[in-house]
Amino acid sequence: MNRPPNAASARSQPSIAQLAVGACVLAVLIQSFGPIIVRKMSLGGLSTGFNRCWLGTLFTAALLFAKGGRLNLAVMRYSLFGGVVFGLNIATFFQAARETSVANATVIAGLQPLALLLVVNRLFGEKPARSVWIYTAVAIGGVALALQTAAGQRATSLKGDLLAFIAMLLFAAYFVASKYARRNLTTLEYQTGVLIYSTIILFPIALLSGQRIAVTQGRDWIFLGLMVIGPGTGHLLVNYSVHHVPLFIPGVLNLWVPIGSTLAAWWLLDQHVNAWQMIGIAICVAALAGMVWNNSARQTTGG
Repeated sequence: MNRPPNAASARSQPSIAQLAVGACVLAVLIQSFGPIIVRKMSLGGLSTGFNRCWLGTLFTAALLFAKGGRLNLAVMRYSLFGGVVFGLNIATFFQAARETSVANATVIAGLQPLALLLVVNRLFGEKPARSVWIYTAVAIGGVALALQTAAGQRATSLKGDLLAFIAMLLFAAYFVASKYARRNLTTLEYQTGVLIYSTIILFPIALLSGQRIAVTQGRDWIFLGLMVIGPGTGHLLVNYSVHHVPLFIPGVLNLWVPIGSTLAAWWLLDQHVNAWQMIGIAICVAALAGMVWNNSARQTTGG
């Protein structure tokens, strides 16, 4: 007599997970345009990060209140660690990009999925299949090939590479914090709390950097709005997904962002893309598609 409800429940769980994976895919597609938007602005990197965070706070809080949610001590408590490491990640990565080549900084940041794969079993009981390790390694190789063969890269530095490595660890910590926080908070509650803390963290850092913080040009307001609505929505989708899928999935899919940004720069900014870059992009796309397909098949068959 209990078979129909159990069968219905078994069918509904894969659909929720597949929806979450789809949200991750959409998120990284959206976030790929973030660097292009930043490139169009007159503000410095840290100033852009700060203004994006406080404007995003207003936007996300408005959505939260419109849905009947409220900020309270629980929201601020559970989003504290995620907000702090997210703000520090933004500051550290921007500084790394100033000290070393953008390619090095981005490729080192791309090691984040490997850091997650090393801890997800211990922290969350997730046991990624061997194929996930293979797809991840291949995707990272594709990203490295695409970015390291880019034309016009400037000199690297050990200091910059070290900062990029720290930024990578901070971003991995942000994913872990998000997974924990989403056990107690809704997506909008968590994102609002994260942006509040990130704004607090980035304000003195941006101020001390000497960059102009005030937004004085109308076009910068437009691009900040696009950042909040575009990549900001991408973060919302990821924060929704981490509650429904293994943590390594959004981590690995995040490798698409530098690849997507390269393609967007070629499409919208007429930046040159050479043959080796296209090969690297193809390798990364194939690996990510293979991982998503394989994960979907395992969920459908209950594997």
